[in-house]
Amino acid sequence: MLRSSLIRAALLMLVAGMFVPGAAYAIDAVLCVKATGKGAPQFRAAKTSPPTPATCKEKEIQIGHFDGTTFQLQEQQPPTAYVHSTPAPVAIGAVGGLNGAATINPMFLPAGTYLVTFTGTIVNFGPSPDLFRCAIYVSGAVVAANAVDLGEAMTVAPMTVQTVLTVTSGGTTAVGSTCLHDNNLPSGGTPYYVDPGATLTAVPIVTGS
Repeated sequence: MLRSSLIRAALLMLVAGMFVPGAAYAIDAVLCVKATGKGAPQFRAAKTSPPTPATCKEKEIQIGHFDGTTFQLQEQQPPTAYVHSTPAPVAIGAVGGLNGAATINPMFLPAGTYLVTFTGTIVNFGPSPDLFRCAIYVSGAVVAANAVDLGEAMTVAPMTVQTVLTVTSGGTTAVGSTCLHDNNLPSGGTPYYVDPGATLTAVPIVTGS
């Protein structure tokens, strides 16, 4: 967040240099950052008469406002949780093992420590039993996993995986969930899948001030 007094002073100087109010038009401007946390802040200005409010672009967050005279930063509170939920079934590959793994919930998180939970329902409408495994990963590396044995065909089972993890490079580190099964799907079998509504939730953990 932009909290430092030095940063505030630099931003005020920048605004003063960019915008010089005059009688011919009114100025309204907002300071925006990408929702992903990547890139430098950008000013979005509206110079019209009569004045029109300036707005950030889609997928940007407003962190400041300049009304032609004064500039004010807006502190942004992080959400209480980041959530990704699947709107449709996600097929798991027919090949057993890592080659058949399916990414269920991809997500990018700001830097911080999180309690991350995956919940989903594994569906085996195939002709044979199998062992299904789901995991939470960070930058492609598994950090937590669980397994369920669907010992009979035509069965379903809930799956939950939970862990605490730390993201050091906000907006660039991939966090997500993945599922696979051990054995190759028999020829002609109905593909395995994860039901709609499989969810990955990341709750920020605040550790001191």
